[in-house]
Amino acid sequence: ALAHAHGHGHGHGHKHGHAPPRAAVDVAPPDDYFDLDGNGGGLTLPSDLASDLVCKGAFSLGCWLRVEEGASESGLLWTLRLPISDDGAQPTVSVRLQLSQQQLAVTVHGLPAQTGASRLLRRTSPPERVSIGNVALRTERWHLLLLKFRKGAQIRGRSEVVAFVDGVKTQPTPCAYPSLGAISSTPAPP
Repeated sequence: ALAHAHGHGHGHGHKHGHAPPRAAVDVAPPDDYFDLDGNGGGLTLPSDLASDLVCKGAFSLGCWLRVEEGASESGLLWTLRLPISDDGAQPTVSVRLQLSQQQLAVTVHGLPAQTGASRLLRRTSPPERVSIGNVALRTERWHLLLLKFRKGAQIRGRSEVVAFVDGVKTQPTPCAYPSLGAISSTPAPP
């Protein structure tokens, strides 16, 4: 297995009965965790909840993570899929852990096409990929991993993502923010 993660909620995967040690902050850790071995483990949010999070202009993804000795080099940590927009795009954010490079690879899919020529050829831009460095995780130890996505102001600046590993902030990294586009509340006529 690449890693174990745990949290409250319902999900898929194998539940185990012991919890990691308490964090430096006086917060009780969850009672159960999921084995994220790449074979269907994970938590699923209802798409309306995911949309509500993204619409606010900032959201976070987080988990407790334990990398096992002999873990694979790379593994998917999160995929956040948003509702399909009227133009057929499905905004998606995925995050992969790359152990030997001590980084997280973030990919944002389903961004609206930016230029007139792109809009004529396709409805969405190619996925944007960025890397967040200085994510050193020791094996056989629990780590608290948080990713914070923030939408930049239209005039002032670019959107960004920043990671926190055990409370230590990494350098903010410019990153596309998922766009919901137009989503109909009623189905389109046939």
